[in-house]
Amino acid sequence: MRYLFVLSHMRSGSSLLAHLLGSHPEIAGYGELHRGYRAQEDLDRLVVDVEKQVSSSGLSQRYVLDKILHNRHEIHPHIATRPDTLFVFLLREPNASISSLNARLPEWCPAAIDATDTYNWSVEQYRMRLMGMRRLARTVDDPTRCCFVTFEQLLGDTRLVFSAIESMLKLESPLSEEYSVVSETGKPGFGDTSEHIHAGRILRDLPKRSQPDISQSGEHVELYQDTCRLLGRYCRTTDGHPVRPHIFAQKPFDIERALQTHR
Repeated sequence: MRYLFVLSHMRSGSSLLAHLLGSHPEIAGYGELHRGYRAQEDLDRLVVDVEKQVSSSGLSQRYVLDKILHNRHEIHPHIATRPDTLFVFLLREPNASISSLNARLPEWCPAAIDATDTYNWSVEQYRMRLMGMRRLARTVDDPTRCCFVTFEQLLGDTRLVFSAIESMLKLESPLSEEYSVVSETGKPGFGDTSEHIHAGRILRDLPKRSQPDISQSGEHVELYQDTCRLLGRYCRTTDGHPVRPHIFAQKPFDIERALQTHR
């Protein structure tokens, strides 16, 4: 048994990717178990809990899957550097991610955050999570065990994304654009709660919801660009093709300043 983790941030398309992966016959698991991994006991618990989700007769798959979207769910360096742990890093560009998160906050916690603060909270969540993903990529430091893709690539260059993941996992059959809808699909706490996740396939022509005017510049945009470059150095990408951020910085990103701000 090997352990596969989708590492991403909220409103990134991670539920779609996890469903696509978990529907492959060699991968067990679909959603988010909301935990960190610090010891073998945590990996053993992952196997037990995924088995409860997907099988009553034991797991026969080669990989067991979880997705992690929050820095509080830490993967300890002892786990991150093991040869039997593999990682798919998934990023979505900040405008769409922050707009989507901002739109979902009233549904998730209507009384927890004042409406005027939701945008700043969403930006901060995005930035802090990217910082955590950067740290973990440096810890793994092994392109044979980690792959970096973007949500935009998953929709626009699906076969290249699938090929990169198939190559890393050495899958015997290809990934499919269709996936299984399970009993937990769309439930709160499990991932995406929108009606689209019930489609059972990649949807590309969804109507665009109205979005607030989010700046195309600023530290969160620069951080996204620089994180794309960093993950492209530490991870394999789509069959060796360089990852090109969808928004381009006007000035170099001062990572040391950001690190000082968020320590």
